[in-house]
Amino acid sequence: MSIYYEKHPVSPARKAELIGKGYKILDARFAPKGWQDPEAPKRKAKKSDEE
Repeated sequence: MSIYYEKHPVSPARKAELIGKGYKILDARFAPKGWQDPEAPKRKAKKSDEE
């Protein structure tokens, strides 16, 4: 079971979603420094159009 840091209070729907994905939910204030949200969309570096 992975830990997911979410700002509290967590809505019942969001709680059910995270638990359904196998996460244990802890308040975001306890997140370790440098923790990255595994549910966040992956961002790709954009190439500059100017060359």
